[in-house]
Amino acid sequence: MYLAILWAVCPAQSLDHSASLTESFNLSWSILGRGSPSASITVGFTVRDAGWFGFGIGEPTSGSMAGADMLIVQVDRVAGRVTLSDRFADGFVLPSVDNCADWSVVTATIDDDEVYVEATRLLDTGDSQDRVIRLGEPERVLYAWGSSTEVQYHGSSNRGLDMIDFGGSWVDRIAQLRDDPTVVAIELRNEYTITDRETVYHTARFDPFDDGLLEPGVTYHIVATEHIVQEDTLANVHHFVSSLVPGNVSGGNGREVYPSTFHTWASGSSPMVTPDACGYRLGEDGYSSLEMETHYDNARKVNVGTVDRSGIRVYLTKDLRPHDCGVLSLGDPAIMLEYIEPTLPAGLLQSEFSCPSWCVPYNVTIFSSFLHMHDVGKRMWTDHVRNGETIGRIDQVDFWDEGMQSYQAVSVDVQAGDAFRTTCIHNSNGDVRWGIASSDEMCIHFLSYYPHHADFEYCGLYVCGEQSGNATLDNDVPAFGVATPGRTCPDATLTFTVPDGDAPTTDSAEGPFYPLSAAASQQSTLVPLAALSVLIRAY
Repeated sequence: MYLAILWAVCPAQSLDHSASLTESFNLSWSILGRGSPSASITVGFTVRDAGWFGFGIGEPTSGSMAGADMLIVQVDRVAGRVTLSDRFADGFVLPSVDNCADWSVVTATIDDDEVYVEATRLLDTGDSQDRVIRLGEPERVLYAWGSSTEVQYHGSSNRGLDMIDFGGSWVDRIAQLRDDPTVVAIELRNEYTITDRETVYHTARFDPFDDGLLEPGVTYHIVATEHIVQEDTLANVHHFVSSLVPGNVSGGNGREVYPSTFHTWASGSSPMVTPDACGYRLGEDGYSSLEMETHYDNARKVNVGTVDRSGIRVYLTKDLRPHDCGVLSLGDPAIMLEYIEPTLPAGLLQSEFSCPSWCVPYNVTIFSSFLHMHDVGKRMWTDHVRNGETIGRIDQVDFWDEGMQSYQAVSVDVQAGDAFRTTCIHNSNGDVRWGIASSDEMCIHFLSYYPHHADFEYCGLYVCGEQSGNATLDNDVPAFGVATPGRTCPDATLTFTVPDGDAPTTDSAEGPFYPLSAAASQQSTLVPLAALSVLIRAY
């Protein structure tokens, strides 16, 4: 189910791909010089009833407006010209003008109710006030428009957030799994009545073999999970953590055997799909049940008495993959800071957690990353350490947005004896606590990996690792948005006078566009929150 609606008469441009983002905002584009350092993108914007419009590439991890690379176009119909300004956003405010103009105008046309502007830039401008436009993976794009000639707040209806693979090679793997006859899908839903309590952690357990959802005696691999969030309780469902539960919870050695996480979801997340190398093992001879913990938040006392049936759709196959997948939680995975240093000090706090080398006894491959903080989180990252030296950064977010959390595909080979260092920066008013409530704070990094080891699932504060740093900061400025030193370039605001004549009329092909709602649930009142993040973030 697509959020985009194709126009009855699609504006024809001389570009290779096109996507209707809304009834008022159409996008078309071509890639030139693919694979070369000078590769560029030419984008055509067709916008109705606009005195101005904006388009941007979101922060790579969160997709948020904060940290976005923006282009803003102002339309002067009286003078017959358009003005382009290359900008960057460091918050939910009017984006600042770049030091350098990296967009240039190709052509533009204006009529009474529609404007067409075609502009071009390098995919990688080398400018720290621009984002690299990636090919072959989805980019979160932002867009907005208004009828006034001056740039003003667009309101909740004249803006959007979608995902586009400008390279055209993205494959909808969830759709592939739906069409795969060897894959079965089961739905696990809550049956929980919303209360007036601010924070509730509700756990629902499911026995798919006993309930007849899966064949007895067969071992499966979970290969994907997508969320189903009930629209009228959206404000209450904060996150899910779903786990595999062993049939013998006491274990053969007398020690408690803990559930093993296989899926985490929070606002803005897309579906989880495993690589072909692994799946999460589910069978009656081991992990045989599923458990879904839902964090319900009701600080605003809404929907009291409403029954929530949100949940997850799990895709499984009997064709087992070469390895079992697992999840490793870093940082403060047990939320122990709640008991050690309950309140965050006012101002900027940098907290560092280590997972030392003796806690990493296996060679594994990390394939997915999910960073997690709450509202006053600012930045977060995890470094990969080998022999005491940092050899890479597994993932980072420089402009945190609690409403825009997502899985990031990574590929990191870990050797036994490596270490991890997870860092979170929070900006507190002095009244925020560490804890499990939505109004509290966390610092947890979930890493999906293979092959799975039951004793390699948690590493951080008081779980093999430790808190290795804790400091207040005077300032914290991400590298993005800081002008590139010594760069000589044109002014970032360009004015183009519209020539006489019509816009190009060559046909365009519908391109590899997919909105955040591409994996929408078939139920009319139950939609995945990936589609709704655009509704809840009024940037």
